[in-house]
Amino acid sequence: MSSGATWRPPQWQTTSASKVLITFPGQGNAPQYSGTAGSNATLPATQTLYAFDAEFEIEHQQELRRTEHPVQTGASVSDHAYIVPARLVLDVGMSDAMDAYYNPTTWSGSTSKSVSAYQTMLALQFSRIPLSITTKLRTYQNMVIEALTPQESAKTIAGLRMRVEFGQIFMADVSMPAVSARSQDTDTTNLGSLTTQPPSASQTQQNEVPPTYVPWNAVGAGNWSSNAVSNSNGLPSK
Repeated sequence: MSSGATWRPPQWQTTSASKVLITFPGQGNAPQYSGTAGSNATLPATQTLYAFDAEFEIEHQQELRRTEHPVQTGASVSDHAYIVPARLVLDVGMSDAMDAYYNPTTWSGSTSKSVSAYQTMLALQFSRIPLSITTKLRTYQNMVIEALTPQESAKTIAGLRMRVEFGQIFMADVSMPAVSARSQDTDTTNLGSLTTQPPSASQTQQNEVPPTYVPWNAVGAGNWSSNAVSNSNGLPSK
């Protein structure tokens, strides 16, 4: 019997290859409360491990998706198929009549251990902090809780039966390769100086619009297209 007068099965050990361990990395700052989620659970500031009393069923899903169109022979298949983020579904149970499997202090803060377990998972879901999950088959990284589905019935008055669905988030680092050996900065680059000069007589004559030229009976635009429209010559308007 533990100090809390709850029964602890003798075969329970602190470590086991068949148990599922959820690693919460911690927040690093002050503990976060998930009051908006209807939870009184406190998320720890340091790394914490969570383990359920029982796992009735574990579903692993790792999918690859490929393109539907034909691929040219000799082409790289990796350009036409990609790995989908992994999913993990746990069907777990908690009992208020037994001691906690791993650490009793992780399931605390509520009226019972089973209620605390649900509210802790709810707080982890709302925190959206990536988790690490260790199972017998595989260790998953960067997992978030997508869905929590507890079942309340006459059989769960002193316990909890819950379905927990995890989804993986792919993390990547983006780097910008240097395009030149010499650094370039807009604020410090010398743009040089501009020297203007008036157009030559031949250029003026070539681009000049005669005042007597009135296309489509429209008012002339002056000698240069950049000049303001003027009707000082009394040109007819349409």
